[in-house]
Amino acid sequence: MKPRLAYCSSIAALAAGLLLAQGTAQAEPAPDAAPVIVSYDIAGARISGWGSWWHVYDGQITLRDDDPTLADYSGGGGTLNDGLVAGSSFGNHLLRVADAPVITLHLAAPARIAEIAILGGDYFNNAHVGALSALSVTIAGQTQHFSSTGFGAPCQQHLCDDRVSLLGSGLDELPTQTVVLSGFVAGNGHVAASEIVLSAVPEAPAAALLALGLAGLALRRRAQR
Repeated sequence: MKPRLAYCSSIAALAAGLLLAQGTAQAEPAPDAAPVIVSYDIAGARISGWGSWWHVYDGQITLRDDDPTLADYSGGGGTLNDGLVAGSSFGNHLLRVADAPVITLHLAAPARIAEIAILGGDYFNNAHVGALSALSVTIAGQTQHFSSTGFGAPCQQHLCDDRVSLLGSGLDELPTQTVVLSGFVAGNGHVAASEIVLSAVPEAPAAALLALGLAGLALRRRAQR
């Protein structure tokens, strides 16, 4: 094949690859869309109404034999994934650090997690809101402990919301449909959780385009031989 024809063939292949990648990107959801929490379990949760903090949960609630205000939640959803941020102790789940609560989040689809945010709610005059300072995250059987960073509006003693970044930890490289939160640390011994929000690791669509472009160049070189 003449050089000019080979060049035209490679450009055509590259263009076709770019169009294919563009069409695929338009047809599929954005890969960095927020992971959806479809349900969650909690081992060691104080029941709704304890301490005058109220939450909802539509799964099974099993009371502990040794403490009727302590329970295990399973198979449902509620306050932590209803998309609502409370402005008081109503619609806010108060966790007691001494109970060693473990929250297991179940996602709608596998995702690589970049950040976890625990929104304390806009309960500005309460010391429990935003009191979280650290927690452990388990993904695919691997556990790491992270310090949290406050953000959002100012509450009584802290910023109202907390988040931890998993970027660079290695956990962000593991696709998962289950995220486990445990080992909560809070200065006053309690964590107020009105909502939990996850962020996915951003994907670069340019990487797919580059791969297709390189494939086109490879075709060009092969045609010139």
